[in-house]
Amino acid sequence: MRTIRTLTATLACAALLPAMAAAQTVPQKVRSFTDSWYWGAKGGVSMFGAAFEDVSAPTVGGEWMITRSRVAMYLSVEQSFFDTQGGVFDPTSAGSVRIVDIQDSRRYNMQLFAFPKQFGSFRPYAHCGYTPLEFRSAYGTSDSGLTGKGATVAITDAFAAPTIRFDANHYATRHGDPAFTQSSFTQSLPSQPFRNVNLCGGNGWFGEETLDVEAVHAMATGAHVMFYAARSCTDTDFLESLQRIVDDNKASIVTNSWGDLDQNTTSGTVVAYEQIFKQGAMQGIGFMFSSGDDGDEFLASGRVQTDFPTSDPWVTAVGGTSTAIGAGGELLWQTGWGTHKFDLTANGKGWVPSFTPPFLYGSGGGFSTLFNRPAYQDGVVHEAAAGRAVPDVSLDGDPTTGMLVGETQAFPNGVRYGEYRIGGTSLSSPLFAGVQALAAEAAGGRLGFANPTIYALAREHPGAFRDVRHRAGANVRSDYVNGVNPKDGLVYSVRTFDQDSSLVTKQGWDDVTGIGTPSPIYPEVFAGS
Repeated sequence: MRTIRTLTATLACAALLPAMAAAQTVPQKVRSFTDSWYWGAKGGVSMFGAAFEDVSAPTVGGEWMITRSRVAMYLSVEQSFFDTQGGVFDPTSAGSVRIVDIQDSRRYNMQLFAFPKQFGSFRPYAHCGYTPLEFRSAYGTSDSGLTGKGATVAITDAFAAPTIRFDANHYATRHGDPAFTQSSFTQSLPSQPFRNVNLCGGNGWFGEETLDVEAVHAMATGAHVMFYAARSCTDTDFLESLQRIVDDNKASIVTNSWGDLDQNTTSGTVVAYEQIFKQGAMQGIGFMFSSGDDGDEFLASGRVQTDFPTSDPWVTAVGGTSTAIGAGGELLWQTGWGTHKFDLTANGKGWVPSFTPPFLYGSGGGFSTLFNRPAYQDGVVHEAAAGRAVPDVSLDGDPTTGMLVGETQAFPNGVRYGEYRIGGTSLSSPLFAGVQALAAEAAGGRLGFANPTIYALAREHPGAFRDVRHRAGANVRSDYVNGVNPKDGLVYSVRTFDQDSSLVTKQGWDDVTGIGTPSPIYPEVFAGS
């Protein structure tokens, strides 16, 4: 069974965005990594407990959150309009009821937060999710004129989100991008009904599909996107969906955000997948896989190992970074994604590890025990380990510096479209697929299996990549306790950067970020190689 790579961040300021989606109609401007403000409208019904029957009244309000480095303020205002009468029990006369006017009510909720230092430094607030414009600006593709026009990107996931076209188009237009046309986004469903729904986590895959589609479109607004749904998350069903892609031969770039441990992979499974990967390579199709979200996998499995299929030499393994984008859309810095988590103490005066050890998640990587190192990695990967080195490249993946996505979701008061921040190497892989679509447009055709060219560029044209180095740091996250609204309070934690299990970010290729992230010239240079 293959598992999802997505990591959702249901944080306080992001949870305001579902209401904001209905209230704000203009695209959001680029925001600072440390300073930001968010607002949202809300509505509902307030109840007055009368003697015989509760009286209801419409209620409207607004929410605001402002963050300035280590300090944040949350303000909520609600106004109820009763304009009616109700019966209440008269305390002066047992059993009697008197009629009273029910006055309109107004409620305020304001909280000011100032957090203590963590390891000697004040930590900035976590960003509430980067938009497509911010990613294109930070990665330097905005001025290239490339949109991925003429390229087709395929995506595989289990099951199929019923609202994906609406969600992707609503998200795109809200953030200033063109919507998909009827022909530029298509879905291919299996011939048999979906199965193993409970085993595979059910509609949790809907969020994965949403992220994949919106992330590809974020980097390549002109590319054609095709979603290939698998019947379930088993190898049998994923192999069938990948085979459909090869048989259709319409897409030349395929992104996949799922996988499992090397130790759970049989030789027969490897043969079945590689038959598809090699056939695809002959047809000019390149496969990308997220590298995993559990670092070296030791805490998850009791053994240091990589994941499959991302460790296969016939695919491009995409790792994750922590990424800071400035108010002007500039890339401030990037480092390896690896997170230790610390909770705010009860007295609010310090931070303590959430667990021991405090490692929470991080970019997957290391050296495969299933495959020897391929020749194309020679001269770039200098480590002594003999296995296939993972990952090859990387892009943003840290959930605390992740992407804002939009999806129709079930809330306590109904089903509606909402936006939230999300991360994991499930973000990194479709972002890179979008970059490959730009290169395909520049090349005027298919790129095929990318790895030989990627490593040739690393040796001969290192300016095609931005080397990712170690950078110590952390930020503060505020999350709704109930994951939806501030009714049950907020909880605070510090999430660190570049502490990825035994994996280390360093100069040159490393087992957290690979060669690095594509530079602004990467699409043109790749196309010309």
